[in-house]
Amino acid sequence: MYYRVRKSWEDSKSQLGAYTILENAIKQCDANPGYSVFDEDGKVIHKSGTVVIRTMSYKAKLLKKTGKHAAGSKVTVTRNRKKQWVLKDGTVVNRNNLTLTKQIYDNACRYSKADAEAYVNREGFASPTDWLFWCNKYGQRVYIFKGKKGAWVLQKVFKCGTGIITSDQGVGFSWKIWNKAKAFKGPRVTQHWNMHYSSPGGNSIHQGGVGKPSTHGCIALAKKAAIWTFEALPLDTRVVVF
Repeated sequence: MYYRVRKSWEDSKSQLGAYTILENAIKQCDANPGYSVFDEDGKVIHKSGTVVIRTMSYKAKLLKKTGKHAAGSKVTVTRNRKKQWVLKDGTVVNRNNLTLTKQIYDNACRYSKADAEAYVNREGFASPTDWLFWCNKYGQRVYIFKGKKGAWVLQKVFKCGTGIITSDQGVGFSWKIWNKAKAFKGPRVTQHWNMHYSSPGGNSIHQGGVGKPSTHGCIALAKKAAIWTFEALPLDTRVVVF
């Protein structure tokens, strides 16, 4: 995949370069006000002068040769908007060719109101309700908005706990709140203030430990945060995890 730095996707003559490494494209973009980084489909990944929104990355080992990387190589991998596993140089790798060894996150990372709103509005996230729930795995935080597509306004920010490395929920952009239960008897424990989001009986948002990956694929919130979220968000609210 190539990341292109241009003033607009249509203005190909303004292109400053095409990069396989996203960090290099962002660096070039930030050095040139008015430019943006575009993916291969023409979607804006980053605009000059804006904060880079990060998602969780992983230390891993390659089981087979991939691109210029030999079998056994230690690599860093992330999941992109298309849910592909991608190495730092832009190489897409099959998940079955990876042994994940460490999750990379920073629970001190908290985006400002302006940066959080800019991100969800720039991405064009829509919701069947007037609420939007975004879980940022890198910062182990959830951001909850009210409004509509292109005009989301941040209401609350809570610390959270996401999936451990063997039960990572991955990234998703079209999940929703399927159902609610103040107490749901799960396969391991009873989950309080529970809202399934990946499917009617799949991963859920519920009360639990926060500040680090700690779940089997759910999004855990502290008790007060879990109660507020349970009471505020209606069914069908869009859930974004990235």
